[in-house]
Amino acid sequence: MLDVQQYQWIADQRYSAVTVALFDGVTEDEVIRAYGGDPRSSETATFDEAFNSFEPGAPFWVQTLTVGSCIVAIENNGYLGSAIEGGIEALTQRARFGSVKWSATGGVPFLYIVNGDVVADFDALSLAGGGTGGGDPVPEWVTRVAWSDVDVQAACLALLSDVMNVPIEEKWFMTPLRTTRLPGLD
Repeated sequence: MLDVQQYQWIADQRYSAVTVALFDGVTEDEVIRAYGGDPRSSETATFDEAFNSFEPGAPFWVQTLTVGSCIVAIENNGYLGSAIEGGIEALTQRARFGSVKWSATGGVPFLYIVNGDVVADFDALSLAGGGTGGGDPVPEWVTRVAWSDVDVQAACLALLSDVMNVPIEEKWFMTPLRTTRLPGLD
């Protein structure tokens, strides 16, 4: 079983609506462009400062960083990393991609795509509740987490870290990161 306890920090209320996406095989600038941003306009901000409020005229942000060969994209109250369309879909055709999203308004979709092939697509909240995951496919490796015994978000981070081979760290949510405004969404 995966060590989920190391991710319990994500249960803090300030992380109540988050999307974390990891890309392996592309550059950070490519990821920013896939989200609709301009890498030249990036600035530095904390997770809290990059809150996506969905209020008319309010800015919409994605935060990025490079960890080894992976690009991490974090959205505070965002959804783009879980909506496989447009530029993000194009990147998943030539990269390894994993993402998880949660909020107070719905399920917890978990995606894992390798060079365009969907390897995992399931609702982690369903698994935690004793369901089948409701997706297709739900690979056997999801059993590396005892879903009923843990916080769903922590379990998802452990599983995403495992399949992408990148330990997701709390410090990413505590320190300023490269942050890019996404025009057209504000």
